[in-house]
Amino acid sequence: MESNPSASTPPSSPPPEAEVDLSRSAVGWTLALVAGIALATFSAASDRHKRGKLEEALENTAIGDTRFYSSEPAAAPPLSFEGAPLVPAEKAPAPMPEARMRLAGYTDDASFRLYVPQERENKDGAAGGPSWYLKVGKGLFLRMSR
Repeated sequence: MESNPSASTPPSSPPPEAEVDLSRSAVGWTLALVAGIALATFSAASDRHKRGKLEEALENTAIGDTRFYSSEPAAAPPLSFEGAPLVPAEKAPAPMPEARMRLAGYTDDASFRLYVPQERENKDGAAGGPSWYLKVGKGLFLRMSR
């Protein structure tokens, strides 16, 4: 028995057209995936350098402020603003909408925020004395003066 070497080896032919299209498609998807991962990595690295600015929240109203000052004279700590002592100008707190109260500054020890009504805020967003308000409860503010 003689074997025919040409009969056992199939002739070499180019791959079918469908296999070539799938190979090109796989390469395209792989490149898109690598580009997407590179873009996400670049974006994350860029955001890490700007983290302080990105995480800064501007809270210019009294909404959400939970540092309540005690309206009871015996329990209220002494406060100062810009080196001058702050004293209550009224005995009882007044109800005011928190959304209308604008941040004017912080007490010298930064333990409480001082507010002024929106009507007293000037065009630059700054607000000044002769009186400021401390939040003593939800929607309640105590007027303070120097």
